[in-house]
Amino acid sequence: MHIVMLEVALTRGFGFVDDLVDAGAEVSVIVEDLRVYAGVPGFENRHRAARIIEVPSTRDVLDLAGSVRDRLGPNPVDGVVCVTEHCMPTAAALARDLGVPGESLETVLLMRDKAAVRARLDAAGLGTLRWRTAGSAAEGLAAAAGLGYPLVVKPNAGWASQGVTVAWRPEQVERALRAAFAPPAAAPAAFAPGPDQVLLEEFRFGRHISAELLVQDGRILFYGFSERLPSRPGTTAELGGHFPAEFEQRGAAREFVREVVEALGVRNSPMHIELLVTPTGPELLEVNGRIAGHAVTRQLELALGRSVTADLAALAAGRPVPEVDEPVAAVALRQLWSPYPGTVRAVALPAAAPEVAELRVGVAPGDRVRALDCNYDRYGHVLAVGGTVAEACAAADRAAAAVRVEIERDATADTADQASPDRTDGAPHLLLVLDPAAEGSAELAPERVLAALGGATGRLSVLWTGPAADAAPLRARWERRYAGEWLDAPDEAAAHRALAALRERRPVDAVLGCSPGAARLAELLEGCPALPGAPEPQAAPASAPGTAPGLRVVSYLDGGTVRHLGVYEELPAEPDGSRSLLWRAGPAAAELPAGLLERAEAAARRTGPARGLVRYPDGADRVLPGLDQDARALLDAVFPRPVLALAATAALGLGTVWPEPRPGSALVRVLAAPPGRFRVVAAPEPGPLRDEPAVASVDAPPAAGRVLDGAAVWLRYAVTGADAAACRAVAARVESFTALRHESLARTHVLLVDRSGGRAWTDEDGSAVLPADRYRVSVIGAPPVLAAPVDLAHQADPFDLSALDSAADAIHAVHPVDRVSAGSERLLGPVAELRSRYGAAGDDRDFTRSVRDKALMKRVARAAGIRHAPGGVLHEPALARELLARYGAVVLKPRELSGSQGVAVCRDEAALDRWLRERFTPGQQLAEAFVDAPMCHLDAVVHDGSLLWDVSVYRRDTLAFTRGLPLSSLAPDDPVLRAAAGRLVEQVVEAWRIRSGVLHVEAFVEPDGLTLCEVAARPGGGGIVPAFRATRGVDLRHAKVLIDAGDSPWRLRRDPVGAYAGWTVHYASDGRLAEFDDSAVAAAAVHRAVAGRVGELLPASDFSGTGLSTHVFAADSAARVDELVTLAESAVRIRIEPVGATAGATADGAADATAGGAATVPVPEPAGVAR
Repeated sequence: MHIVMLEVALTRGFGFVDDLVDAGAEVSVIVEDLRVYAGVPGFENRHRAARIIEVPSTRDVLDLAGSVRDRLGPNPVDGVVCVTEHCMPTAAALARDLGVPGESLETVLLMRDKAAVRARLDAAGLGTLRWRTAGSAAEGLAAAAGLGYPLVVKPNAGWASQGVTVAWRPEQVERALRAAFAPPAAAPAAFAPGPDQVLLEEFRFGRHISAELLVQDGRILFYGFSERLPSRPGTTAELGGHFPAEFEQRGAAREFVREVVEALGVRNSPMHIELLVTPTGPELLEVNGRIAGHAVTRQLELALGRSVTADLAALAAGRPVPEVDEPVAAVALRQLWSPYPGTVRAVALPAAAPEVAELRVGVAPGDRVRALDCNYDRYGHVLAVGGTVAEACAAADRAAAAVRVEIERDATADTADQASPDRTDGAPHLLLVLDPAAEGSAELAPERVLAALGGATGRLSVLWTGPAADAAPLRARWERRYAGEWLDAPDEAAAHRALAALRERRPVDAVLGCSPGAARLAELLEGCPALPGAPEPQAAPASAPGTAPGLRVVSYLDGGTVRHLGVYEELPAEPDGSRSLLWRAGPAAAELPAGLLERAEAAARRTGPARGLVRYPDGADRVLPGLDQDARALLDAVFPRPVLALAATAALGLGTVWPEPRPGSALVRVLAAPPGRFRVVAAPEPGPLRDEPAVASVDAPPAAGRVLDGAAVWLRYAVTGADAAACRAVAARVESFTALRHESLARTHVLLVDRSGGRAWTDEDGSAVLPADRYRVSVIGAPPVLAAPVDLAHQADPFDLSALDSAADAIHAVHPVDRVSAGSERLLGPVAELRSRYGAAGDDRDFTRSVRDKALMKRVARAAGIRHAPGGVLHEPALARELLARYGAVVLKPRELSGSQGVAVCRDEAALDRWLRERFTPGQQLAEAFVDAPMCHLDAVVHDGSLLWDVSVYRRDTLAFTRGLPLSSLAPDDPVLRAAAGRLVEQVVEAWRIRSGVLHVEAFVEPDGLTLCEVAARPGGGGIVPAFRATRGVDLRHAKVLIDAGDSPWRLRRDPVGAYAGWTVHYASDGRLAEFDDSAVAAAAVHRAVAGRVGELLPASDFSGTGLSTHVFAADSAARVDELVTLAESAVRIRIEPVGATAGATADGAADATAGGAATVPVPEPAGVAR
């Protein structure tokens, strides 16, 4: 592959060429001036390029091909790669003229024109940022007056943050316009932009995110999001960042990026799209039709474990770019820079560290450095790798702090103007009164306030009214983003003293409070306006959220003016205390209750503050002060700018332009926390919520291990949609995969309905599966055979449902039951009823019916597209006759039995007629087409998204016991079958929406795949439980109890014995066990169980799930397991004498019988085989 590289990067230099040559490519490099790269990394290896061609210019040269075509060597060019912004049009034209793939020149020129990009996005309805262009200072000042302050001034075709200014006042705009037209002195001449239009944009405050991607033939290959290190308002240079980024509204950002790519018509290009993720949604900063610059490309390669350079070459040559996998590591970038201009006197680097992937310092003693103003002013960087973002960032911070660059500061430097990054001169000075919010409450969260007010000013001093120790994380966040001072004031007197001292040092333009308590204090501090509003001293406190449902009018008061922002509805609280706030799409004034707005205005004038935000509940006699957390989340989802920032801007007199709400609806869901004191076992990861495009904001759930007491809320999130129904649909989807698992610090009471004699809740060593210090355990069922102690054991027939209900109700009356568990198929329905009666968590009645009723089972499978045997509920004989005629055999089975009970196969009309006469009950049985294929069983444990499964194939049909034969099963080593089994298990889990549970699935093994037979939500019988334990380390019975108890089934997991397992069950006939000898295989079995002793009377086995003896074998070879199962089928000697028979005689009169027929009682051939 022959690649032409047009210029290389100043940071990475000829490293791109090295990567391409190492990959086997021939590389031709075209540069304007090779001397520019003399000091960049890899320059000494420039000879590795096949050729270096110098040309008069590489910037905006649209006919370069004519002058270089004959200098590119004998091999045809396959592609053109360019990573330098100013050469992108030249590269597009060169690719076009050389006849190789590439982005169209028109699209490249569009992406370089910021105003044209804004116009294209406006036409597509993307983003809400208001903007103007200007060609002169006069035009710029006029545009600024129309946009309002603060705003951003930037060159229309600039890059690297050159000439970008955040302006708070008109005089700053005037200075910025002059600066934007002048090229920066620090940039090399070949890279300096010339004069251009100037773009003025609304200033927004949020998280600086960049999307890194390739577009090939219109298809997006998404590397992921990088996050830039937060910098204070007024600072435009990037200080570092990390990849991958974890942030709120990630799904909305990804959807926004996709729409931007489509709107701009990009077809074949790398892209670096910079976004600002604000509290009200993602906004475009700029689009770059190239890969990210500086060290970010290397950062991506380290994080993704792939060569981005190779991807660029493949894209340029039109060859398929491999799909992007999940990151293998987190990588943090930290830039090195100086806050003032000066001369380097010494450089000392730290010792190498394994987590530091790259450390570069581009200055030496005697070099000059500038104060940080744009990206070209940085003189080095660190890249560090970690298993998590936090680990990578910590490693990068340590490495950057260890770099020692001694700089002698210029004596003539204007420190007020040149100190960086605090370039907030001219920003109004706010003093924010900030008080703590109780976790889980509806109080306005301080971190949300800080995130919003950056949109009003960059100089923010904080007066903190809470304990100083509680402020540390918040203060660290404030220090990264704002200029100003942090003041601790535990009481009103201290607050007055702090304000007086602060004003002596720097004038304060306004004192603001964003919560009701802080707003009242702000008003007391010399009568400054409160934000968002405070009640009169005699005002009653606001009602608790959700206690007074109804309409709320949100208004902003400014002196004698009342501006109504909109109306939302607080819906009635749900039984568990959860609540919702709804903003409806475009409610017309005529749809509102008569006089609502007039009543709101009158109440605001009568009881509201002089200035600030208020809420008026319909029917109240006064307004509520400001916004609580719920209302803030709703309004941020509705308006294109944070309402708190708008109110702050208005309070500062900066000429606020109040935007109209977005079209559509918004819904805030506030999920109530469990009552009392509890420990969080598991909460939903924020990631899936952030990846949902319609989720506008999420207050992160409490972390696992946290102990909460009396918290009102565990999750608050906001969604948007076209209307209320769309919002509710999103919320329902979100809450279907969102659950808080918690543990009461009082023991959880588990009621076990059990017929196993204790094996379900007792480990092999006799210890309890449910520890006594965490669980109160009550048992209703068979007498314990092997059982750990429990708190209460009531011996009763669990299948006597009347007795079961009475016993359970009596237990619940004394100690309320939290959880109910059973492992028997027949008990799943009664247990689901008990859960419903007691309000206990776990599988509900609808789910239980869907895995017990084979008709409902088919309905679920059909809806999910899972292949299954044709058939349906047998209401009249016609269906059975039709299936028999079409398929040659028909399977008839009860709707709600298991273990092959009541199953028959009819292969001719006579057999079907006999079955219809003797056993047909309309509506209670299924008729299915007979599937002539082996059957396998898939057994699985699902828990909170994790899936553990195995597959095994029956040696013969499951009615073998009725013919005196053993039932055996072996795990296959066929990779095709195992892959098909894995797919089917995943389909079943998705179709039945199983988050946690134990599954036993049976399916037919046909040549073209698996056909579902049945699904059961309990452990399988036979030797399945010990076999699964042998290969997967989990006891399925214990897993079922643990999941039903709300615990993790992985807690008792142990090391597997072998990769493959198999088992054999021998069955009994009526009679006395005269002989049992399994010595041929007993020593090889990993599990051996015998249900009777010699001399005991045995009932005939009527159920395939249990038998006289069970032998399980495990090994790392499927062939070895096969040998042992074969031996067990033939070598286990069983002799059963009918009662009253003479000694030594078997049931059929034979003197000696072996387990070739496990029980020697002859059984007539059944009507068919269970399928």
